[in-house]
Amino acid sequence: MTKQTLRLCLDLNVFVADFLTRRAGREAGACGTLVDAAAGLTQAALTVQLVTSWGMLNRLSDVLVRLGASDDDAEAYARNLIVIAALGEEYEAPHLTLGGTGVAPLTDPEDRHVLETALAGRATVLATADIGGFRTRHAAELVRGRHLVVKGSAGQRMHIAHPALAATWLRTGSIPKS
Repeated sequence: MTKQTLRLCLDLNVFVADFLTRRAGREAGACGTLVDAAAGLTQAALTVQLVTSWGMLNRLSDVLVRLGASDDDAEAYARNLIVIAALGEEYEAPHLTLGGTGVAPLTDPEDRHVLETALAGRATVLATADIGGFRTRHAAELVRGRHLVVKGSAGQRMHIAHPALAATWLRTGSIPKS
């Protein structure tokens, strides 16, 4: 029996939290679980396909440098994510996009880009610590501050979940029905 595939888009705050946790020498939490699963470094109940964009990776590299990473380390981190995203070529939907559609109704341009990337890449789950930044009239809040479901085009539904919740789904292999 083949495992279900989780198309996972990670907001930049997930990568940054993981980076800061590891740099401090602390044990990886939910964000680390998600990053490691996307990189294929851990066993998970689901097969994980990373969905990201060039814009997100460029922004992540800039943020990591601002947080103290060297230019080379930040660029290498982003390059590794490109390789990880490219590993999913067997899947039909895009995994590394140029960006989104330009029409998501969010006021914050970074959140809008992340949401559009997730929708364009047909992500199953968008993991973010900033649930409030993704509330729209197209989103139903299932768990206050922790879980939204957003309607995309052509009947697509995507979960937007707090990293702890998304990590639990990953470990158990059980994503709620949208």
